[in-house]
Amino acid sequence: MFSLIEAFDVSHVFEKVICVNIAGNFNAKSPLAAEFGKPQKVVYSEFLTIIQPKKGRFYGLREFAKLNYFFSCISFLILLRKISKRNRIRLVRSEDANLNGIIGLLVSKVLRVPLIVGLWGDPQRVRASIGKALVPRVFRKPSIEEIVEKFVIVRAIKILVQNDENTRYPISLGVPREKIFQIPLSVSIDRMHFLPQKDREFLDKDYCFDHLDDTYPNFICVSRLEKVKFVDDLIDLSYQLVTMGINFRLYIVGDGSLKHHILERIKALNLSKYVFLLGEKNQFWLACNLPKFDVFFSPLCGRALLEAALAGCPVIAYDLDWQSDLVKSGETGYLVKPGDVREMSQLAVQLMSDLSLRTSFSTAIRERALTIMNRESKLAEMHEMYSHLIGSE
Repeated sequence: MFSLIEAFDVSHVFEKVICVNIAGNFNAKSPLAAEFGKPQKVVYSEFLTIIQPKKGRFYGLREFAKLNYFFSCISFLILLRKISKRNRIRLVRSEDANLNGIIGLLVSKVLRVPLIVGLWGDPQRVRASIGKALVPRVFRKPSIEEIVEKFVIVRAIKILVQNDENTRYPISLGVPREKIFQIPLSVSIDRMHFLPQKDREFLDKDYCFDHLDDTYPNFICVSRLEKVKFVDDLIDLSYQLVTMGINFRLYIVGDGSLKHHILERIKALNLSKYVFLLGEKNQFWLACNLPKFDVFFSPLCGRALLEAALAGCPVIAYDLDWQSDLVKSGETGYLVKPGDVREMSQLAVQLMSDLSLRTSFSTAIRERALTIMNRESKLAEMHEMYSHLIGSE
């Protein structure tokens, strides 16, 4: 249950990593029949195997979604049990404490191995801001989701967080600080993002985005199109800029459940000339093109914000979660109060009118990202942590 990049970075600690992508086949673009059946097993390499449970176990039960998903989970557990008989599984790691957490806890109990849980953010704060559960498909009430989270978290042998801010929630649940381990985002992004811009030019041949026009500002945001990411606020921001008479282009990279809602708002507000949804892009595209944009908007981003910072892209972000670690207002970019799209639009105009300020922010945010996100030293600490857990099993 690692990211692919991180899985390879622990290759000399573990002989094999089995990565489970719980929502791997929940793609609206997939043929309906492809969403049902036995879990898909992909042998990525001798070291890495990926398992993707389906949306439902039986096509004939597609009208009974929850029951069908339950059968899919049972089928997944049976497959994992078979794999475990051929490979000694030493640890189970889940990437959250709700849906992944419950499945991870169940797997750890079935296999009788320790559980590690990742808390990438403050779920309590995010729930309060969006007014619903993080996984509403599974938990209809935020209170139920919170109970499940606590049940999972207190049973984990180690809690992984990204920064000091994220330690608040597990500590409030009674988790001792010594059980919390920080893994910064730098560990889980591709090494190519650490290259300076001049060393990324080899990517231009295959991945250059040739729609940029320097006659007007080019903005970008890379985010899942979900309510929890506040990406819908960028449509309000764009409308503000248009009413201010600013000619610009905003490109939003990513996909999610809000895609059609955002497209409808773009059309309703006559923003089709200004805002474009590019869908998902791979790491080569991002590494190649992020340095070319004038401003990166970050309502609430994770790895994408770090990738933008390493690309030297000036950032305007909400003062939420970990974002203030990278963005120091007036030094490496601007922070604004969550939801204040008026201030965000005004700061964008100010930044676009001052080339020297953009250049200063570009240099400063890349330097800060390289300083506080030291990849190699944290990888060494992570390897030591895993080795200790395996040794004490």
